[in-house]
Amino acid sequence: WSSDVCSSDLGCVYKDEVEKADRYKIFKDNVEFIESFNKAGTKSYKFGINQFADLTNAEFKATRNKYRNLVQV
Repeated sequence: WSSDVCSSDLGCVYKDEVEKADRYKIFKDNVEFIESFNKAGTKSYKFGINQFADLTNAEFKATRNKYRNLVQV
């Protein structure tokens, strides 16, 4: 992982070195989870690195569910 790879391949932009360091830790934790999940081989699918790899689970869920509360029956 490097800022060059992240910026060019995944579109990551950080406001400063502190945020970059925080995101790197989250990224490393996520990679560890991905590798562990894929190694277990208990599912028919695998996880991979993408533009969401430096988000916490809560941040990811918030980006994916932002319209859920607008459409209520």
